[in-house]
Amino acid sequence: MEEHGCGCCGGHEAEKEFEAANEDDEELSVEEQAEEADNKVDALVELLVKKGIITEDEFDKAYDDLFEDEGSESPE
Repeated sequence: MEEHGCGCCGGHEAEKEFEAANEDDEELSVEEQAEEADNKVDALVELLVKKGIITEDEFDKAYDDLFEDEGSESPE
């Protein structure tokens, strides 16, 4: 990855470290990537609720609002 010298991200050091740590991992299928991302979102929401930063109701409303803005139904 080419460094562009913007100073915004420390020369992309975090990205380089991530790539180095994961270069031996096997590639995940799209389904596995989606499941992993879903699990991370679930964990993040659980942590935010547990810390009292948001409520479950606030999250549910924000989630539903995403689909209202698009004029479609919630996938649930």
